[in-house]
Amino acid sequence: MIKSLFQILVSIIMLNLLIAIINESYDRIRDFEKFQLLRNQATMIAEVEALTPGWLLRLGDDWVGE
Repeated sequence: MIKSLFQILVSIIMLNLLIAIINESYDRIRDFEKFQLLRNQATMIAEVEALTPGWLLRLGDDWVGE
């Protein structure tokens, strides 16, 4: 009886530990995903600005009002 109760308790604790590990991994992946998204957006903006002619960039600055 006590052995069965101990096995059930250990199983519950091990499942709880597994859930905590998976949750931590998921959080790290989500944080990295946010970083990658911002990095990709910055790269895209830099590429577009590098390929855009200067006169068009200056025209855009006047249009925005800077």
